[in-house]
Amino acid sequence: MRKSPLWIASFLLLLLVQTSGLWAQSAKKASYRNNNEVRTVQGCEYEVLKGLAEITEVEKTRSKSESALGYDEYSVKFKFTPMEKGQQLMADFGENSFDFFLRSGYDRLPVGPKYLKHYYVHKGQKFAMEFLQTDDKTCREQYTYKSMGIPNDLFEAQDSIKAYKIQIAAEKLYKKEKEVNEAKGIAMAEDAATQASGNRPPETAPEEQPKEEEGPKEEEPLDEEDPKEEEPEVDLNLPSEEELRKKVEAELREKEGLKKSPDEMDLDALRAQIEKEERAKAKAEAAKQAELDQKNAIKREKQAAKERKKLEEQRRKEIKAKEEELRDELAEKLAAEKAALEARKAAIREQVTNEIRRESCVYDEKISGTIKVISVEEGPTEVESLFGYKEYVVTLKFKPDNYADLPRKERKLWDKTFTFKLDPKGKSANPGATYVRIHKLFKGNKYNGFAQRLSSGVCNDIMVYSPDLPIDASQVRK
Repeated sequence: MRKSPLWIASFLLLLLVQTSGLWAQSAKKASYRNNNEVRTVQGCEYEVLKGLAEITEVEKTRSKSESALGYDEYSVKFKFTPMEKGQQLMADFGENSFDFFLRSGYDRLPVGPKYLKHYYVHKGQKFAMEFLQTDDKTCREQYTYKSMGIPNDLFEAQDSIKAYKIQIAAEKLYKKEKEVNEAKGIAMAEDAATQASGNRPPETAPEEQPKEEEGPKEEEPLDEEDPKEEEPEVDLNLPSEEELRKKVEAELREKEGLKKSPDEMDLDALRAQIEKEERAKAKAEAAKQAELDQKNAIKREKQAAKERKKLEEQRRKEIKAKEEELRDELAEKLAAEKAALEARKAAIREQVTNEIRRESCVYDEKISGTIKVISVEEGPTEVESLFGYKEYVVTLKFKPDNYADLPRKERKLWDKTFTFKLDPKGKSANPGATYVRIHKLFKGNKYNGFAQRLSSGVCNDIMVYSPDLPIDASQVRK
């Protein structure tokens, strides 16, 4: 769209005014009473009032779609109450209602929703403020302020300030151009009114052209009857409405195949026909369903056979794996049994060999003394024993009656412990549970008995026995 020369000139004029504003205000001064603090801002002197501000209104003024800032614009108003003695607002401000805004250079920016939420700006909120006022009408702003509670934070508008400034400038130029155009329109209207009040020729209606008179129309001659044309014959036997109705109904019934009306139908015949059709239909469906069931049954049977075969193969694999496992386990077990059997055979062979060799053992003369049981402990189990019963290992000490008369060296021989054996010159077996119980072979018990030292052979070094502790071969039993 082409801009008008007036619009361009107004834009350049506005830029010139904004640029030269600071220079024009540099020399502006004002005088204030009560010796209040005076501060120079943008070339103007302002009286500084310190007090409390209170938010009185928060209202949305422009939507996000209309704003160059890219957010919903809000108008925030506050009132200011001076708190120091002698300070008061100028009467020019009237209702004590001021706009709260964000400042970017000379420009005022409205706040957005993120700013309101971030700083919790709401109606009734109070915060400290320095309010600057001036009575110099030539200054750019009659008041400004420095908020001590809500900062001049441009985080929400930072990226859109330039676009907003252009929008504001354009709006001002548009407003100015509109005012000029309105003024020009008023002038043009006045000129038109002046011209309307002058002498003008009277308006006359245009002359009507005379119409030509129409002459009398000639009547068209009536057709003369042809005497040679014969009159058509008229059939006076046309069908009545009832006859016509019956004829049409008969034709339609024949066309639609409706020979009888519902009242004239043979319900029994119709029922029989429908039943016949439905039975035939049901029979066909039953046959079809039976065929389908048979196919499904065959399919299920094949699937079941396949599953059985699969399970059978899986079972065969499991059985084979189990067989291998059992084979390894039993092979190990049999190897252990074989080793135990061989060991037992060897032990029996050794036992028999020793029994034969013990027959040739020779012991010295018996010596009387006291037998004392030192310990009774479990020996080979019934399975381990060569004699078929659980054995007990019994250790004894024997003290000769003439122990005190014996030399020291010989005493040491009798201070040793000896293992009690049954049939020492034959089986040389440990006593069983029955022998221990009957003869009260318990730890600490003492018996009067005899001992004989081995003179030659492979038997035990000492043979100990007593009337209460018989050691003959018949005692080797459970």
